[in-house]
Amino acid sequence: MAAASALGWVCPDDGCALPPQAHALVCGGCGQSYAVRDGIPCFLQPERMDPRQQFEQTLRDREIAPPENRRYRYERQVGIEAVRRRLPPEAAGLILDAGCGIGHLTHQLLEHGHEICGLDFSLERLRYLKQHAPARGRLAVATADLNHIPLPPGSCAAVVNTQVLEHVPTAAARQQLLASFARLLRPGGTLIVTVYNFGEPWRRRGDPAEGVHASGIFYHCYQAPELQAELEAAGFEIIEICGIVHLVPHTYRLWPRLGALGRWCDHRIEAHPRLSQRWGNLLLAHARRPV
Repeated sequence: MAAASALGWVCPDDGCALPPQAHALVCGGCGQSYAVRDGIPCFLQPERMDPRQQFEQTLRDREIAPPENRRYRYERQVGIEAVRRRLPPEAAGLILDAGCGIGHLTHQLLEHGHEICGLDFSLERLRYLKQHAPARGRLAVATADLNHIPLPPGSCAAVVNTQVLEHVPTAAARQQLLASFARLLRPGGTLIVTVYNFGEPWRRRGDPAEGVHASGIFYHCYQAPELQAELEAAGFEIIEICGIVHLVPHTYRLWPRLGALGRWCDHRIEAHPRLSQRWGNLLLAHARRPV
């Protein structure tokens, strides 16, 4: 893999630039030291995290390999295609994959020549990402709390946050997270967020809009007006809010069997907001920081 360009990590506490070191990054302002493990800077401070997030971090560290079945691969690819289509071109600048996990989206963006910064709270998942990253593109990764991101304001051309916001345990913390994305983006920069959609499939299952999965992980399920209001409160201009990964009756097994044709059908529904917001398993918000 090509070496990542110098990102210019900053202290998440005071914003001071951190000179690169082999084993630790030390802030000249507050004196805080951040370890570097296997080449991965570790900015995460678990004592600042909500106990529910600490629980999720421990679980994610243990569960690295995703399920590999046709339906899971189909949903993953539909989501990646929907995000990638809305991103700026490769030469536009740095893309932050905020909550990148093991890097399914990160890998495909690298394959298309993007420069990526991947942040996650799971060190084990970042190790996996680095080990399996493609040779193209440029990648830098670090562990971090997404409400204390170690990048300077205005440093990103785009921020991607896929199925992370829904697991942030409080409304105030979710709003803080969106505001931090607005600070990181340069004027005109792109934000793409995907979250659980409290649409028809979710309601038919009888699941509550907010709760805890069987795994113990917290979730909050959005409706489109709520997501729009939170983005606007953080200062974003809304370009589009649509459903993705649609669970239209009688298509659950059919579309994955059809492969590319099934994905094409799925994406076609995105152009019809009322239909997609009703049947999408996820909501996708495409927004930008005003110029």
